[in-house]
Amino acid sequence: MPSTTAKSVNSVSVLTLNCWGLWLVSKDRKKRTMQLGEYLSRSFDLDIVALQEVWVEEDVELLTKCGREAGLCFPMHFKSGIFGSGLLTLSRWPILESSFHQYSAAGDPLAIACGDYLAAKGFGWVRLASPIGPLDVFNTHTHANYSHKVKGNKEKMTHSKDDGSLPLEGLASASMEVNAATTINCHIPADSFAPYRISQMWELVQGMHHISKVGNVGVILAGDLNSKPDSLEHVLLRTLLPELRDSWLEHHSEPSMKSGTNSGEGFTCRGPGCTYKSTRQVPERIDYVLSTLKPVMCRVCLQRSPLGISYSDHFAVQTVLSCTSELGRKEGDQEVHGGSNKVSRKTANRTMISPLSVQMVGEQMMIMECLKIVEFGAVRCATARSRALMTAVMAFVTMLICLALLNINTCSQSCTSALAGACRDIEWSRSFFSNPFEPRSCSEMSSALQAAGQHALGLLLMILSAFWMLLLLKGQVADSANERALSMSAAQLRLLLNKVG
Repeated sequence: MPSTTAKSVNSVSVLTLNCWGLWLVSKDRKKRTMQLGEYLSRSFDLDIVALQEVWVEEDVELLTKCGREAGLCFPMHFKSGIFGSGLLTLSRWPILESSFHQYSAAGDPLAIACGDYLAAKGFGWVRLASPIGPLDVFNTHTHANYSHKVKGNKEKMTHSKDDGSLPLEGLASASMEVNAATTINCHIPADSFAPYRISQMWELVQGMHHISKVGNVGVILAGDLNSKPDSLEHVLLRTLLPELRDSWLEHHSEPSMKSGTNSGEGFTCRGPGCTYKSTRQVPERIDYVLSTLKPVMCRVCLQRSPLGISYSDHFAVQTVLSCTSELGRKEGDQEVHGGSNKVSRKTANRTMISPLSVQMVGEQMMIMECLKIVEFGAVRCATARSRALMTAVMAFVTMLICLALLNINTCSQSCTSALAGACRDIEWSRSFFSNPFEPRSCSEMSSALQAAGQHALGLLLMILSAFWMLLLLKGQVADSANERALSMSAAQLRLLLNKVG
């Protein structure tokens, strides 16, 4: 087994990638996964790899095996739901603790083409026994944005001292007076899935705050957040967890496709040169490595494999974080975690994530905007739940009509008679086509074809009605769960606002 401590402990190298590993849906999945595995097997410089959308078990096994060849000997596959969460974390250092939290507001159950509800998305957490002490790593994938609609243009937050605008990075840290005309410095999402994304981001914030406020020397959040840096949901994350640094922004400017700029360098979704471009995607930066540690390097990588195709429909983000063994150490501090994994007790117990609070008027307005969207989502789920119930009743009535169409009184007799009739019709058809010149009356043929059509139509409609009814009932249950989750998020956001002052 390769050594897990051969690298210098002065830095931590992290890579994150959405692998686009959907079974039967993602193009060239096996080829791309093999190419990614070969890349990982040679990546002796990586310490932590956070992957999303690794849905197929054989892909998990392949990537885990290849990671071990490069010293990433400690994998954690977070399983959830029917198909799994798709999250896979590979580590060079042993895993002390781990857990997975599935987002309560999973998505629209009837948006089958999107599939987010079936994905059972959430965040996976591992606490690593790094050479400098416990290191918390969060791997997540939030609900996708398929329409990219926003409410009007991006608005700037102004203050009373001058006419300048408050930058995005200043939302959580700047202290200045604001006037009554204060607005929000972000894009307000207007797509139908925005309530789910905001609720999931709020759950992520709460989870990170609860887990990582003490007991670690650093926190890393990596994954596909499905939100641009200037979106409301991302500003919510950065405002409530201001200690997290955006690795890309520490060394680069925001990517842009405008002429004379960086020509899209930094886009992780539908970036320049990507061979897989979905019509539902737009060029944007939605994959991140955020950390309380200082980034010393960040780059977008894995754009093109040796086969000439992209590794995924996303690009990977790799960052190097500064990390010394003397972090937080003072003379006289008591050491915990023996062996090479020593860290002062004061460092291990200090607060890495500050208490959740909002102080500035701009921050309060941002929370209020999130609250309105989440509350609207809860109301919409309640409406959809009632509508689904009514439609399920209609499907049940349709099924009864199908039974009447078969001229049968009971369901049991209907199925038996229909199957028997279908068998007779099939047998008659076989005899007809095997000897079509055998004399038969027109009435006999007409009667047989009519009976076959009646049985086939009745069975088909009955099966479709039953399937649709079960789907709607499942949707009603899911909408009820989404309504409770969104209502809970709204109540917690309102409670956060009430603590101001």
